[in-house]
Amino acid sequence: MKPIVINFIRILANSRFDLLKDYANEVEDYIHNKLDTFVKEAEKSTKDFSKDEIDQYWDFYLDDYLQIKSEYPSVLRYSIIISAYTSLEQTLMRIHY
Repeated sequence: MKPIVINFIRILANSRFDLLKDYANEVEDYIHNKLDTFVKEAEKSTKDFSKDEIDQYWDFYLDDYLQIKSEYPSVLRYSIIISAYTSLEQTLMRIHY
């Protein structure tokens, strides 16, 4: 394959990886903001609660909190890894053929 074609494929691949990086950063920021909003709303909602009422509140909303804090970022990272791997594989296939 001609070097100019390989360079073009490399540029396309880098463009795809830059897009994935930007997407990951945007979604990470969104998740972080969503978590901050969730915590602020919880603090606002429970400011006049007793200790027992606050415990009950968190018993009810803990799964939602953990989903935003842990599961969303994990799913995002797995999907980014799969997308990056797929892009790399496609790039290698283009270079090979």
